[in-house]
Amino acid sequence: MDSRVTRVAISTLVLTAMAGLLSSSPSALAAPVSQPSLAPGVGTSLHASWLRLLTRSKDLGPSHSKTVSVLAQLRGPERPRSLEQWAAGMHLRVQWASGQAWAVLSGPPRQLSEALGVRIDDYRSPAGRHFYGAQAVPRVPAPLVSEIASFGGISSYLKMKPFDVPSGGLTPTTVMRAYDAAPLAALNLLGQGSTVALFELGGFSQRDLNHYTSHFGLPELSIGAIGPHMGSVDGETELDIEAVHDIAPDAHIVVVNFNVQTAAQMVGLFHTVANSLPGAIWSFSLGQCETETGFSPTDFSSIDAALLDAEARGTTVFASSGDAGGLDCTPYQAFGNNPRAGFVGVNMPASFPPVTAVGGTSLSTTKNGSYVAESSWTEPLLSQGTGGGISQIWNPPCWQVGPGTGDFYGSTPGRQVPDVAAVADPSTGLWVYSQGSAGQIGGTSLAAPVWAGFAVLIDQYLHTEGKPPLGEANPYLYRLASRSQHYPPFHDVKTGGNAVYPATTGYDMATGLGSPNVWNLARDLVPMAGSQVC
Repeated sequence: MDSRVTRVAISTLVLTAMAGLLSSSPSALAAPVSQPSLAPGVGTSLHASWLRLLTRSKDLGPSHSKTVSVLAQLRGPERPRSLEQWAAGMHLRVQWASGQAWAVLSGPPRQLSEALGVRIDDYRSPAGRHFYGAQAVPRVPAPLVSEIASFGGISSYLKMKPFDVPSGGLTPTTVMRAYDAAPLAALNLLGQGSTVALFELGGFSQRDLNHYTSHFGLPELSIGAIGPHMGSVDGETELDIEAVHDIAPDAHIVVVNFNVQTAAQMVGLFHTVANSLPGAIWSFSLGQCETETGFSPTDFSSIDAALLDAEARGTTVFASSGDAGGLDCTPYQAFGNNPRAGFVGVNMPASFPPVTAVGGTSLSTTKNGSYVAESSWTEPLLSQGTGGGISQIWNPPCWQVGPGTGDFYGSTPGRQVPDVAAVADPSTGLWVYSQGSAGQIGGTSLAAPVWAGFAVLIDQYLHTEGKPPLGEANPYLYRLASRSQHYPPFHDVKTGGNAVYPATTGYDMATGLGSPNVWNLARDLVPMAGSQVC
């Protein structure tokens, strides 16, 4: 790979699930396809922030994990017979799906370490977390160079954190009125036949959900699940479910267990969900600093391809930008300390180009919920506020253009986060029933499922107009914002900012393009749905 600019030809790498996953492959919809590229300096080695994390962590010696894994980028879609034969001789396993250009190599850490010539140790982070990792990306063994282009990083450090700030609040009626989605509901577009996949770390209580639906007279909730039992009830999971149900009460909601620790697990899970729920809307109210994952360029590009594969089937992906006000790479043990330059950063999955990253606002309405104004959500004394900034992993995508974009404040250009925004301030947040009591909750973890719910209604409206679903949303959103529209699709949030970047006219790295006027946005999208943007 070119260490100056590593270009990832994602459109030619269509990943499906690894071995044992479903293998259906519905035809791709006519939708814009990203051509993302990794940022300058992101070469074949691991990010410097990851290496600093290993230095700060306690090295516990050779890993005692039962199994470790690494992604392998193949040179073509043919069966990796040389890899399979070589792995068998090394007492390792290979997972590969027919016709795909990626495989997963796994096995006991000692065997994998000896086979690939890298040291795989267990570590304890400064915050007390145990994980395994390697300080280098494995080189491709000589017998495999004709079949394998590169390996990913070896790490189990991935540990998403939910973004929620618990604090009556917005009701189903007022959240629809505030963002002008009520005209879609008046057309009886309520999410019928649609699915929303919520990627979560915790469980929910059916009793809580029953109390919530009874309180508002909404349809009862029967939640689907992908993955093992989620464990203890979590306020974040119940917030996400109730936020989506407020907006699209007839949509089916599926909770996906996102307790993954490696890039290979993430890719596999994404393909499981894409194959099981084609065209579902995805929402993530969690994330992790993108430079402290232990991921290599191979890992990032494979996850990016998995997201694009889901979006080719009609899925749109939303993720919270984070709640640390642009200081989202602050080490756990440093929260509450004076900020440093090294704390500035953005979270993944929000930073992936196919993902629509959602920032947060403080919303003002009339008593009946009609929109009045918004400002950026920021609470500097609490080290909270809308996340946003410049990716150190991804170059600016071709579609991220328009008024306000491209202002990097002297930093190296990169993909800018967030793309859009919605209510997040706990003082203007959502009425939620969780863990046995009613309360008002905010955070960008509210903003993401709000956008997911609106996307369900927008897709339904596009269907009534004979158009395909939105799919990858960002190219359309930026094109709408870059020129005058008959129906203004966004509320441009011009006041406030986060701890690093100000809110400005047009795009900014606190609230993106702004919050939605959903009825206008749906009508504006009709002429361009299914077209190629860039």
